[in-house]
Formats: sequence, structure tokens, C-alpha cells
Amino acid sequence: ESLRSEAAQSVLSRMASVPQLRVIASVDHVLSSMLWSARHMSEFNWLAHDVTTYEMYGRELQYATPVVGGDQEDRARGIEFVLRSLTPNHHEVLVVLAKEQLEEGEKQGIAFHRYLELCQDAMLVGSEVDMKNHLNEMRDHHLVETRRVDGRELYYIPYAEDIVQKHIIDHTYD
Repeated sequence: ESLRSEAAQSVLSRMASVPQLRVIASVDHVLSSMLWSARHMSEFNWLAHDVTTYEMYGRELQYATPVVGGDQEDRARGIEFVLRSLTPNHHEVLVVLAKEQLEEGEKQGIAFHRYLELCQDAMLVGSEVDMKNHLNEMRDHHLVETRRVDGRELYYIPYAEDIVQKHIIDHTYD
């Protein structure tokens, strides 16, 4: 577990970029291509061989630790993992929602057109279609969810306030 930390991966990837050193590793993870940032992938300079077992997906996952879900620590790590795979623009769209949720007291969420307006004002999206594409991506990664309140569909981030603050609003890119 300790080798999975950002600091350990940075050290290992820098070591792997030294021409006189070789790193040999085996990865058995459904999302292995998303385990490292682009910088780390470049420094590791992996040579990949796909050795798919063709086992049932459920069987492969029965021993896996969930990236999203589980206890608060697992969820926080999951958010960090997902944010590394999204563009900075996606992150900024998410920050708009996070700030509305925490700072403006919109605990139940905000309506699509209000969210769209805020993102357009910040020049993060150009159209309703762009916004829907961003939202679909974030919903697929369980960063954003919807709920119906008084007949309106509201978008919200389904995590505790401290996790939203630390891992979304205060998140920085390497």
C-alpha cells in the first residue's frame, strides 16, 4: 500500500527514468492504464504486454478494493485518482459546483441551468452540449450525482464537506 502513494510513485518513476536502471513490474488491475499520471507514465516508460486471462469480470473484481465507495479514506483516494485522469477544465467545472455546495449553502445541489450559467460566466464551457458532456464524464466517475427536489433535478457532489474541500477545491495538479 505504501508504494501506491504519490510520493513513492514520484521517486520510483524518477529512478526508472535513469538509463542505467530497469524496473520490472507486473500489474493486475482493470484500470491499470489510469494508475499513473501522464508525467509518471513518461518517466516509467513502460513497455506493456496485454496478457488478458478472459476470466469473468466479476471474478477479477471480487478481491479488488473499490476506488469509489468504501470508507471515507478510500473515497478520498478515489477522488484523487479520478481527478488525475480528468482534464483541468473538468476539475474547474467540478470546483464551481463544490464552491456552490459549500460556500453558498447549496447543500441540496444546484439546477442545471444555474450550473451552466456559472460555468459559462467562468468561461469553462461554451454551450449546453459542452456542459452535458462534462457532467456525463463526472457522473460516470461518481464525482457528481443528481437528485429530485420539488420536481427539479439538482446536481451535487456526494461526499462529506471536508473531503470536498480538501480533495476537490484545494486539489492541485503536479
